[in-house]
Amino acid sequence: MTFNRFLRTLGITGVLLSLAGTSAVAAQCGPELSKVQQVVLAAQIASSPHNTPGMRDFRTVQINIQRVDAFGLQTELERIGAASQYASIHHFLLEAGGLHRRAEKNGAGLAHRHAVSTGFHRDATAMSALIDQTCDAAAQEQNTRKAPPALPSDDIGNRSATLQNQPPPIRSSSSLGTLAAAVGTLVGIVVTLFALRTLYTLTISTIIMRRTCAIPARIDIGHEEFGGEIKSISRAGSNFVAQVSDAAAAMGLLEKGSKVQLQAGRFVVPAIITYPAETPSQGFGLRFPAVLDNKKLTSLLALSKTKPRLKIKKRP
Repeated sequence: MTFNRFLRTLGITGVLLSLAGTSAVAAQCGPELSKVQQVVLAAQIASSPHNTPGMRDFRTVQINIQRVDAFGLQTELERIGAASQYASIHHFLLEAGGLHRRAEKNGAGLAHRHAVSTGFHRDATAMSALIDQTCDAAAQEQNTRKAPPALPSDDIGNRSATLQNQPPPIRSSSSLGTLAAAVGTLVGIVVTLFALRTLYTLTISTIIMRRTCAIPARIDIGHEEFGGEIKSISRAGSNFVAQVSDAAAAMGLLEKGSKVQLQAGRFVVPAIITYPAETPSQGFGLRFPAVLDNKKLTSLLALSKTKPRLKIKKRP
């Protein structure tokens, strides 16, 4: 197992543990803070530097935000004596909503890179800790209010004498058994999810035949032509990096949704720009409206100056 996969496994484990924690939040604080915690969990997945989120992950963030009732949240915080936390939570929800809007506008890849570069995942982790601390404090306050009144000293003495004359209670192992069963179930869920995710990724990558490569190519758009290389390709699309002399002009002309012709050797493939390059080395994302057949893809990969290698990544 590579280090990145190990980190991904830790991330999945953390999310599952946090999901178990949302029920505790609902019990200690209330439903609205539990909904906010769900927003935090979705934001952690969408902004994790060890993950490659898609549009579905960013839309999950927005769906959870829409479930939070602002008035109910404010009332809930006032009830547990944490009204001062409302401003911080409200600001986080606005930032999370901005993350979704950036993904809808510029694509999941650019939104993820922005979230990583701005440290949004760290902010989401801090917000999760803040909610846990708030709920723990509320639970402690509630337990203090429920504590029984102190007994008179003579009553305490009588009770102590009675207890000393009684045989020691038999300790039940049911609580330990329940805890062990819960831990075993959680470990089983983690292992199952990780195995399913790995199997799904490998299966999709094999079907789509996504490969890294270095295929000399050019992009034609109307009367303009830009030389460069195809850095990765699948049956569904590719990543094209313009050569240094054409990079500035390409970045100024090619934009999301532009229809182009991708030419490599004797092959001409119609394509659509899915995401523009922000830097010369980043490259342009291309989607093929007509999926390539395996024979054509194999012929294109034969033009590569480097040995093609399997690339496990969501974006082609």
